[in-house]
Amino acid sequence: GATPAQVDLAEVGVAQAEVAVAQAEVAVQQAAAAVAAAEAEVAAAQVGLDTADAALAKLTLTAGLAGRVARIDVSSGELVAAGTPVITLADDSAWQVTTSDLTELDVAAIAVGETAVVTLEAIPGVSLSGTVTEVALTPGQSQGDVVYAVTVALPPAPDLPLRWGMTAFVDVDV
Repeated sequence: GATPAQVDLAEVGVAQAEVAVAQAEVAVQQAAAAVAAAEAEVAAAQVGLDTADAALAKLTLTAGLAGRVARIDVSSGELVAAGTPVITLADDSAWQVTTSDLTELDVAAIAVGETAVVTLEAIPGVSLSGTVTEVALTPGQSQGDVVYAVTVALPPAPDLPLRWGMTAFVDVDV
């Protein structure tokens, strides 16, 4: 058998082992709590990221049509009110010309659907065949004369350097 000193020594060893096991169990619980806390932080960070992504999506400008930005009306970082235009988007897939000087005598002979020939001052030698799409019902004034606006739709012309505001001459076949 074992001597009383050996038994005491063994009991001390068992007690130390039990303390070590208890400390290890506490360490495991602390590690599990740390893992749970880290997982909660990751989940909170994911919520923050999702919220930021949603906010960014709301801040991203999207257009309802394809085109080119013709003009930017605000500066980066500038605050604007809701509904304030920030860009002018040019739909260069379809062009039109609107006259501003047809007298009441001229406009009486023009109807929607008629053919018009459009020439541009900036592009000599080029004639575009268009179609009258609108004849204004109400007049305007130009140097004391009553004038009407007539809109002519032009065919796609991707090879021409067309720009908004170019001077055009319209001859409607009546």
